[in-house]
Amino acid sequence: MTTIALQPVVWLGAATTVAFLTTSLAHAGDVSLIRATSGATDSTFGQTLAHHRSGAVSDVLIGAPAANGARGFVELVQISGQQATTIASLAPAGLLANERFGYSVALSGSTIAVGSPFGTSARGKVRVFPRLEQGIGEPVIIESPDGAINDAFGHAVATAGDWLAVGEPLDDAGGSATDRGAVHLFRRSSGGAWVAQARIVAPDARAGDTFGYTLATDGSTLVVSSRYADVGAMDQAGVVWTVDLGADGTVGVPVRVEAPDPGAYEWFGASVAIDGDMLVVGACRDTINAQASEQGTARVFARDAAGWVQRVMLVSPGAATQDRFGNSVAIESNQILVGADGQDPQGVSLAGRLHLYSFDASSWSHQQAFELPNADVNQNLGVSCAVHGTMVFGGAPRHTPSGGVTREGAVGVWSLSARCPADVDHDGVVGGPDLGLLLTQWDASGSADLNGDGVVGAADLGIMLASWGACPP
Repeated sequence: MTTIALQPVVWLGAATTVAFLTTSLAHAGDVSLIRATSGATDSTFGQTLAHHRSGAVSDVLIGAPAANGARGFVELVQISGQQATTIASLAPAGLLANERFGYSVALSGSTIAVGSPFGTSARGKVRVFPRLEQGIGEPVIIESPDGAINDAFGHAVATAGDWLAVGEPLDDAGGSATDRGAVHLFRRSSGGAWVAQARIVAPDARAGDTFGYTLATDGSTLVVSSRYADVGAMDQAGVVWTVDLGADGTVGVPVRVEAPDPGAYEWFGASVAIDGDMLVVGACRDTINAQASEQGTARVFARDAAGWVQRVMLVSPGAATQDRFGNSVAIESNQILVGADGQDPQGVSLAGRLHLYSFDASSWSHQQAFELPNADVNQNLGVSCAVHGTMVFGGAPRHTPSGGVTREGAVGVWSLSARCPADVDHDGVVGGPDLGLLLTQWDASGSADLNGDGVVGAADLGIMLASWGACPP
């Protein structure tokens, strides 16, 4: 095992408070924009994002990998109530042109991970920053234990608890299989150092698979996509793998997951998200009917004793050619958010949308679509997304805010207003099943956090009991 030592400080700045820029969107509630502290044309601010909530406070990590000659920067924004505060703007000294710092981002508790996959002849690296009470601490720079030119280490990152996963999708396996890909797992030691724990490759790895292209983890399961993997004779159909992560540091054997109806160039694994025994996989070029092509789908799998089984295939209402529905996905409890950055709302080409689905105790159903007002051509809302409780986030890396810089990018934030918030299972009645869900989430965060304080407890129980019975029409 390899221990990565601490590196010198690269940034620690004072917080700057910025106000939410709020407007209204009739069918999607109020939307607020998070903008960079110093907007620049084509910075792609919002290309990547990660979210973590602690109590009533949310941290949002936002990447702008094309900024400053594609050196990139990342901003950490804290949301509390209706105020957004920029905690830090990270642009480490020594970034190289085309390094693309912020191409991947991950956030969990006190850990911030940022990938720069194209620095140093695309060997790549990852910087890990500790989140402190008063800002951001010293970073650790992590490089591939067996890196080579054009491996793109840091193309994807995922973190939860003491685990850090880094995708290296262009790894060539010593030249024997070009771009087959690999994932490196690191674990934080009791002393706080990041230690190389395992190197994972697909058991049936072949050239061009790009294993490690996208990643997700909930702390006990790692999800790895081979976005361009062939399935039989179907080129670039895409495959996903899951790997069990033990609390004692053990790493399981990769388990293969594929679409039950794979097709060529569907890119199953374009995006992945996991929450316990529920897995969501985006296939952003999936064709679902003969009237259009490459509309995209999001597949929802459940894990049982036999493995992963597809439960439902989510599609966009009014799906059209090259919507790229499924280019990003997020899941929390009984909510799934899907980005479709190629959709054309109000006839605006590639303005993009987000789509929210909820589980009503027996099935998934489409709840809302989200758009940005004054949408721009090619703004690509939905290229990144996140959902937590009553908050929805979507990156629009080429959006031009009112009064802002052309194509400076932004992240839209929507607050969901529930007609009957205590109806946690969405069956139209506040009753026993809702109470059961509340009790299973007690002392944790989840969909039964009715008062929005980040913890399910007595106050939420009081709200539920006061709402007992049929929801109002």
